[in-house]
Amino acid sequence: MPILLIILIFSILSCEKDDTGLFVETIEVFTGDAPESWVDLNLSNAVGENYAYVTLKVTNQATITGDNCLYYFRQNGDTTYYFTGADQNHIIGARPLTSAQVSIYTDDKGIIEWKTDNSLPTIVEVIAYIK
Repeated sequence: MPILLIILIFSILSCEKDDTGLFVETIEVFTGDAPESWVDLNLSNAVGENYAYVTLKVTNQATITGDNCLYYFRQNGDTTYYFTGADQNHIIGARPLTSAQVSIYTDDKGIIEWKTDNSLPTIVEVIAYIK
C-alpha cells in the first residue's frame, strides 16, 4: 500500500499545473492618492501579462467626513467617457474609510485605466480574477 501512495503523490506533484481559471486572493496593486485624470493601472503583477476579468476592492482611506469619492474604471485604450448614471458597472463610490468593489476586463498585458473625481488616499486590491 505505501508504494501506491508514493506513486499517487509523485503523479500529483509531477502534473503540469494549469494557470487558468478562477483565483481568489488579495493582492494590493495601488496605494496613494487616486488620480483625477485617466491613467493606466497595471495589474500584471497580480494577474499576469494577459487578458483577465478582475474584481477590485477599492478603499477610500480619507478620514474626514464628507471626503466622498467616485472611482471610474475602463479597459486600457478605451476612450469612452463614463459618468454617473451612464454605466454603473464601471463607476463605484466610497465614503471615508469604506470600500467598494468593481469588476472589469484587463487588456492583453493585464492593464486597465482609472481615475477619480477627488484625489484622496486610496488602496486598490485585486481580490479575485479569471484568466
